[in-house]
Formats: sequence, structure tokens, C-alpha cells
Amino acid sequence: MRATGTVMRVALVLLVWGLWLPGSHAKAPADAPEVRQLLESAQYWAGRQRPDLVRQLMRKLLAIQPRHPEALETLGLAANPGSPPRRGALAPANSRVPTTSTRPRTARPAPSALALARAARTPIAQPAQAVIAHVPPAALPEAPADAGIPRVDVGEARAEEEPPARAEPDLQAVWEALDQRRAADGVRLGRALSERYPERPDVTRALALALRDAGLRGEARLGLEQAVRQSLEAPASLQWVARESRNALQALDARRQPEVATGLTWVYKPGDEAVSRLDSRVASLRVRQPWGDHGHWFGQLDSVRLEAGRADAAQLTRSGDWGSAALRQPPSPGGTPMHAHAQGRALVIGYEADRWRADIGTTPLGFEFAGLAAGLDLKGRVGSADWGVSLAHRPVTGSLLSYGGQRDLFSGIRWGAVRRTSALLQLATTWRGLEPFAQLEWATYRGHEVLPNREQAAAMGVDWALSRGADHYLAVGPVLRLRAFDNNQNHYSVGHGGYYSPQRSTTVSVPVQAAMRGTDLSWVVRVAPSWSQSSTTSAPRFPTRADLQAQAAAQGQGTYGSSRGPGAGWAWQSTWEYRMNAHWTTGFRVAAERSPDYAKEQVHLYLRWQEKPQRGPVPLWPSTVMPHAGV
Repeated sequence: MRATGTVMRVALVLLVWGLWLPGSHAKAPADAPEVRQLLESAQYWAGRQRPDLVRQLMRKLLAIQPRHPEALETLGLAANPGSPPRRGALAPANSRVPTTSTRPRTARPAPSALALARAARTPIAQPAQAVIAHVPPAALPEAPADAGIPRVDVGEARAEEEPPARAEPDLQAVWEALDQRRAADGVRLGRALSERYPERPDVTRALALALRDAGLRGEARLGLEQAVRQSLEAPASLQWVARESRNALQALDARRQPEVATGLTWVYKPGDEAVSRLDSRVASLRVRQPWGDHGHWFGQLDSVRLEAGRADAAQLTRSGDWGSAALRQPPSPGGTPMHAHAQGRALVIGYEADRWRADIGTTPLGFEFAGLAAGLDLKGRVGSADWGVSLAHRPVTGSLLSYGGQRDLFSGIRWGAVRRTSALLQLATTWRGLEPFAQLEWATYRGHEVLPNREQAAAMGVDWALSRGADHYLAVGPVLRLRAFDNNQNHYSVGHGGYYSPQRSTTVSVPVQAAMRGTDLSWVVRVAPSWSQSSTTSAPRFPTRADLQAQAAAQGQGTYGSSRGPGAGWAWQSTWEYRMNAHWTTGFRVAAERSPDYAKEQVHLYLRWQEKPQRGPVPLWPSTVMPHAGV
């Protein structure tokens, strides 16, 4: 009862106090949403000791409500010069200045925000001398929808100049340099234009993007933040600059984003039990750690299980295309079947930046054979052409034999585990809306008790973007691929690698690719019908073992036959990515391939956690967590 009485007395005191408050407080009409937004933004910047931005926001508020008391008080324009500051007038949250005063003060008009900005401005061309606080993109104030209403300028008067459009020759030259990836030219042109128009947010943003492409990301960050602030003073036609600059800032922040991701991958290839069939399951764990604005260190652990099935000795000898089974007399059916499988874990570490990537690791430890795997990717630009060079030493993952190796049930010979060492050169350019490209590749194949092989490959094609935008992409284009191997390693007997290796192969495909995204969901689909003509020559049954080859020749089984023929096929792939909240993203990929001699299905699920909150729309192109060596 005593507690109840105390609560009632406190409530009564508060009610009486509220009734005796000045009528202007009790009867003030509710602020419009845009006014509340401006007040909240001003309070935010006041708490961060940015009076210049507070004054800009208050002048915008006066353009909506010319007699708003808090805006007038903040700008020093109260109607009664001798009146004390109102309670609730904007002040830094940690300010120790009392909100009331018993001593009259004389108010004087504050200089305009534009004048203050001019006095404090440092050109982006000299970022080392700029004093600009770094503010997270989400904290930068949004301009109200009707920001284009004429402002009440209480300081110096100035003539309003219409900002230059993107189509203006000088600004257009900057955009063309960016589109053609001539970052140095973009910086040079952007700096010259920024000196002429230091207050234009679209010019500031263009220069910042050029600095970003040139690798000067610290300067680019300062410029993008400056473009956001300048847009507060811009007319309505340039309010988009703040939005796009925030998006670019978010992309820069993503470069400093630590990440942990996991993925599960299932791949199935039909074939003969315990020989060419493959059912692989891979669980991947990847960690990426940024190194400033330069790039990311990464490490990945893949737990791999390969299953080829079970077959007894009678089944293997009847097929004759595994180990030394062709030399054995078919035993009676029965007995303990052979279980063809392998399990192991592979670890890789590496570093990736804008123009290069390097990694080194192991093939799965626990397989019949294990070893090192490594890669180096470089890319750049010469004139209007992009180039890329890739050097790699990777396992061939098409079969249990080629990936991990096997032990012959009859002779005890261990063979397989083929490693591919390759060099790839790529060129691409843009011409009249088309994107032609070309590739050249050379590779060698080596394994344990496997005949060495060489491959030469070339590809050329053109991508035609039917529709392209920030949130969608649709393209189609023909591709011609040529491949040639020195010898035929398609089989699974001792000395063969168990991988596709035609002596001549010509494939023409017409892939169609579409991508779309919303705020939290992105989707990519690719369909590629194809037609091919291939041929393989005859091959010795045991190319690396003269003793076994002599026995096979004596039994009339010394060689595999040749093959030749055309065939139609297709490939299909769809990837979805969904952002569940600011830190967690999930996605999946489904893919299938078909041709007269080849079939493959794949399902991939992944989950990614990022330390810093993600803002803005999801990327147009999903980033999956595939096994490092590929399957």
C-alpha cells in the first residue's frame, strides 16, 4: 500500500507539472515526417561536433517551416534577441553548456553553411591535408524528398549555378575514362574538373571513383564522403549523388569486411560401379581477413569424400577396364566386393587483391596419393584491352582414379592421382557494344604410373549484352572452343589417368546468361546449348608397364579402339543468394551438364557470416563457397 501511494503521488506531481508547462510546449503541433527526419539528423551531427552540417540541415528545415523555433534558435535567428535558448534546442549530446541562462545574450546571424564549407574546404587533390571525419555510410544524413525547395540563406548571398550534367564534355570524359578502365586519365581529368567546380557533388563523386580505380582508396573514401555532404546543398536533380556515393562507400567498406563461410557440395557422375562412377561430397570452411584496403588473406579447409561404388572381382575382369583386370581369368561370381572410395582433408591459404591472387595448399590428405596444389592469377589492362594470366598446379577431379589414385586389386600396383600444370592467357575488349574475348591455354598432365600428357586449348567468342543495369543483366553470345591432347587417357587400367582427353575436339555453344537482384535477393541463371565434334585415337592398354602390355598383347587385348563422332549437349546452372539479416547470407547453386559421353549434376549450399553490417542491395553476382580444388 505504501508503494502504491508513492506511485500515485509521483504521478500526480508529474500531471500537475505537465499542466503548468508553457502552453507553447503542450499545444505545439506535431512535426511533419520530413521535419522530424531533419531534426534527428541534426541531433546526430550535433553529438559528433559538426555544427556546419547542423546548420545546413536547419536551413533546409526553415525552407519547409520558416518559423520553426529550434531551427531559428540553432542558427541564432530567434525573434527575441534577449531571450534565453529554448529547452530542446539542438546541442551536442555530451555538451556541458547549460540549456538555460539567466543572463541575456545578443544573437547575431550565423554565416551560411556554404560560407563555412568554403572556408574549411580542402580539395580532394590534397587529401593528406583534409580534416574530414570518417563516418559510416549509414550515419550520413539522407536528404529529404523535397530538398529542392529554395533555401533561406541567412548569410552571404550567392548566385545559384546549375550543376553540370553528366553529358557535359569535361565530365563525360571522366566517365569515359572510367568505363574504359583508364584510371590514371580519369584521375587527371577529374582533378582538373574538381578545381573548376569544387562544390559540385557529381564532379566530386566522379573524381572519387577515379581515385578508387587507381588504387587510392583512402582519398576515394574522403571524396565520396565529401560528395554526400555536398549533396545536402545540391538541387533536387542531384540528390541521387548522395545515394550512389553511399553505395560506393559501402563497397569500399566491404574490402575491410572479415568473413567466415561454410559450404556443402554434392556432385554425381554416372558410370561403371567402382570404376568411372563418382559421388563426391565436400564440406568447406573458409575464413577471409582483410588487410586494410589492399585485399584479403584467406584460408580454406575442405573435407572431401569420394564414392565410386562396389564391384567384385568377376565384374571387374568382365569389363577389363580397371587396373590389371584384363589379364585375369574371370573368377566365379561372389566373394567380398571391392569398395572404391577415398576420404581426406585439404588445406589452402592465400591472398587476393584487385589485380592478383595467389594460393598454396594440399590435395586431400588421406587419399592414396597427396601433394601440393598452388595457383597465381594476374590481370591488367593494355590500351582498351583487358588481359589475364593464370598459372596453376591442381588435381584433376573428374574421377576417383584421377583425383586420389587407387590400388590395383590384382597386382597391388598404385596408380592415378593426376595433377594438371597449366598456363592460361586471356584477352577481352569492348567494341560497339560487344565484348569479344579470346583464350589460349597450355597444360601438362602427370600422375603416378600414368603416361604423361599435354593439352593445347583455345577459345574465342563474343558477349552481347541485350540489357544491362545496376540491378539486372542479360547477355548472349556464341563461343568456339578447340582442344587437343597428345594421347588418349580416357580409360582406367594401369597407366591411364581416367580423365577425358580427346585428340581433337571442337565445340560450339551459345550461352544465355541472365542476372537480377532486389534488396535482399539475387539470382543468376545460365543456359548453354552446344554441338561438338570429337575424336580419340587407339591407345595401349598398359602404356607405362611393358610387362603388363606384353601379356595383354599376347592375349589379343593390347589396345583400346578409337572413336569419332558428333554430338549435341547442353549445360544449365542457376544460383540464388538471400541476405537473411545484416550479418548472415545464404545461397544455393544447382547445375547439370549433358553430352553423348558425359553427364554431371551438382548441388551446392552455403552460409556466410560477415562481421560488419551489410547495407544496400545484395551484389548482382552471388559469391559462393565452392571447394577450392573444384569438383
